[in-house]
Amino acid sequence: MIFPESLAKISQAIHKLGGRAVLVGGCVRDSLLGIPVTDFDVEVFGIASYDELVRILAAFGKVNLVGAFFSVVKMKVDGLEIDFSLPRRERKTGKKHVDFEVEADGDMSFEEAASRRDFTMNAMGFVMETGEFLDPFGGRNDLERRFFRHVGPRFSEDPLRVFRAMQFSARFELDIAPETVALCSSLSLEDISNDRKWAETRKMILLSKKPVLGLFAAEKLGIVRLADYPNDVLGMMVAHFGMPSSIARKVEASKKPKPIILGRDLQALGVKAGSEMGTLLKQIYAAQIAGEFHTIEEGQAWIKQHLSL
Repeated sequence: MIFPESLAKISQAIHKLGGRAVLVGGCVRDSLLGIPVTDFDVEVFGIASYDELVRILAAFGKVNLVGAFFSVVKMKVDGLEIDFSLPRRERKTGKKHVDFEVEADGDMSFEEAASRRDFTMNAMGFVMETGEFLDPFGGRNDLERRFFRHVGPRFSEDPLRVFRAMQFSARFELDIAPETVALCSSLSLEDISNDRKWAETRKMILLSKKPVLGLFAAEKLGIVRLADYPNDVLGMMVAHFGMPSSIARKVEASKKPKPIILGRDLQALGVKAGSEMGTLLKQIYAAQIAGEFHTIEEGQAWIKQHLSL
């Protein structure tokens, strides 16, 4: 893997103190898929505490402690914001996505740390100091076979992962393993907020060459029945994918063509400005939407044929 030179220096400093800096998650996945990597996450093993991790990193620049609850330190490295974290255990304590009990443990094995991740393709690691590739759950082999699957039974602790499966399937054009489809289809999605659904759906729309693949995956995963919305895609997005109604209205408005016949055209025919003109313009525009005319000349002919002016 190719990574910033300053990140390599941080890795060396961690190594000298008996630690091991491991690139994890999406950056390893994207590198294997041939996608340029701009988002790096580093998990640091062999460091005793969060405070020690902060002390090491502070020697290389300003650190941001906003992720302290999850033992995460953010800092700018060569212009990139990089997350450094200690390996941790997470235990679900409630229905909300923030209802987790977190325990950091620098002595944890990479396999145990990776077992909390969602899919095998996101549970790989690359040790910067030695170049060792870590893949306890066979994510590389899955990618070579063009599919992905969940890591283990703890997948069910966060139903949002169903939406992540949807957007990953579209973004990377990968199949979803049958056992993962079956598990996702069995999960309740009722407690997922619309904001979190929409965050994953936006990634599907903006980062995929073929977002429609995500909709096919969504049906397979039990998120929606496409047949229930043959002519109302926006309604479907609001009802099942968390799209804000305000965005749906803007999209709907952008789909409507500009009126061909305007008030000045009716004034030329002797119609005075007022409520009567407004009513006529609505009627004429409805005919335009229905495809009864496509040019101003055809519109004028339609008016003469259908309106008593």
